[in-house]
Amino acid sequence: MHSNKLKSILMISGFFTDSIEVSNKSRQQKQSGRILRYLSKTQCGLTIPEISDYVRISVPTTTKLIHDLIDKQCVIEVGKKETDNGRKPVLYSINKECFYALGVEVVLNRIQVKVIRIDKEVIFERKDDNFTLENTVDCLNNVIEFIRFAIDNCGVEANQLMGIGVGITGRVDCNTGDTLNYFNFLEKSFAKTLEGNLGLPTIVDNDTRVLGIAEQVVGKARNVNNALVVNVSRGLGISLILNKKMIAGGNGFAGEFGHMQFRQSNRLCLCGKKGCLGTVVSGYALEQDMAEALNGGEQSIHFNKEQGGNYLYYDVLDAALKGDALSIKLIQKQGEALGEALGNLLNLLNPEVIIIGGKIAKAGDLFSTSVNMGMKKTALINPLMFCKIRLSELEKEALPNGAAYMLWKKYEMI
Repeated sequence: MHSNKLKSILMISGFFTDSIEVSNKSRQQKQSGRILRYLSKTQCGLTIPEISDYVRISVPTTTKLIHDLIDKQCVIEVGKKETDNGRKPVLYSINKECFYALGVEVVLNRIQVKVIRIDKEVIFERKDDNFTLENTVDCLNNVIEFIRFAIDNCGVEANQLMGIGVGITGRVDCNTGDTLNYFNFLEKSFAKTLEGNLGLPTIVDNDTRVLGIAEQVVGKARNVNNALVVNVSRGLGISLILNKKMIAGGNGFAGEFGHMQFRQSNRLCLCGKKGCLGTVVSGYALEQDMAEALNGGEQSIHFNKEQGGNYLYYDVLDAALKGDALSIKLIQKQGEALGEALGNLLNLLNPEVIIIGGKIAKAGDLFSTSVNMGMKKTALINPLMFCKIRLSELEKEALPNGAAYMLWKKYEMI
């Protein structure tokens, strides 16, 4: 069903695939890939000698490859370079209309798909805030059909879609595309299942690392060598960017910050253990904090114990922004605890910046000021003075955009 589509995609993605083949054709493919990578990262047109010099290919070979890429509509002429005398050389650029990626967000209560061009322009988007993520065949089929609708209706030709990047909540083996918390009943990995059903190369990673990629490409971690991107929403995770590299670990489980042992507690973590940081700092912990405070006799203008926990953590965030003293107190308490935990990572990793993302970022200074206070309890003075705390500004756009950027990063085009 998808064989023609996949064949046309692989023609382009083949330029970026490592191959052990040593034929003349495979060598030219690799050389063409180097040219496309270089052109994709430049903001202006380049001459053949400039391209030749950078990619270290002879001018005649570069000329032949450029003309071949023009025939495939991957490269276009964009004018001529101004010179003092002589013939004006032609300028070449990547044809941005030839390179698109699908970025997919799959989280507990939302699914979102965007089709994004190589220049980061969003061409098509679709989301469902009433989606419920479940570990069922029906939910899997809903995800597949939701993405298929975007592919069929985005207005982009099949041979211009280079692949799908997916950010999904829960633990993910990013090497294989297996998801451990959801769709773990599949015979093939989640990534291979999507690829087989949709006919597009697919890569999958967890939502926190995808958030980190978005911050690295267009957010507060851009042009930063070492950064920590903290995702505080329903759960708690962290992206580790060290020497500009996203750290995934041996099989993709690096960054399970919420399961770091933090304090003795009777609260049972979602993982089945006690004492996890996520039982102290997270959305689900905030809901428990509010219930315990109300049952203990504390007062709120927005909540009461008769509600029986009939509210969600983002209701507490909204109440804090409206001035509810109890909500503010609980959020600040979580911020201070997070700061204590981050102070230990500061001593270990010495980042330049820590970015607070996820839904908690909307609490703004109410949260970040408390994080700073907590860090002072555990961090050494030198790494603490070196590091800045920043609030993410990417909001709901971070995950689908970051998932598309993940695909571009795989192909080394951004």
